[in-house]
Amino acid sequence: MSAQETGTPRPLTDLDTTLREAMVCRRRGDLQRARAACERALQVDEWHADARELLADVLMDSRRVDEALENYRIAHALNPDSPRVEKKLAHAVLRAAEQAHLRTHVETALAAADEMHRSPLVAAVLSLMFPGFGQLYGGPWAKAVVAV
Repeated sequence: MSAQETGTPRPLTDLDTTLREAMVCRRRGDLQRARAACERALQVDEWHADARELLADVLMDSRRVDEALENYRIAHALNPDSPRVEKKLAHAVLRAAEQAHLRTHVETALAAADEMHRSPLVAAVLSLMFPGFGQLYGGPWAKAVVAV
């Protein structure tokens, strides 16, 4: 007769203990220790779906979306019938897309700022009013710091 059939709880394994440690650390906000515990659990069983999912949760909490997405994909492949993992995977895909979209906008804005033409007349007026501000406006930052 197995432990389940007799109603007695099964003994905890090292893997179970490590996963519980990871969950407690995550709830306490100690994401580094939680991640380390998840990684220790995965060293014991690389294909443990719950350990993969928990590692992905910790990575999402740490804003490491790309790494979390990779681990959610593995967890989903290991447990394709889990709606919880599927929902988390979908959320991670959306977050990764949002980050890529924002990154594109920031890069575009920075490129436009670099190409922006500065008026020498405005720089001259600023320099007359406030020594060094013309250089700040025009771009030679080192000169502006010395002048101010």
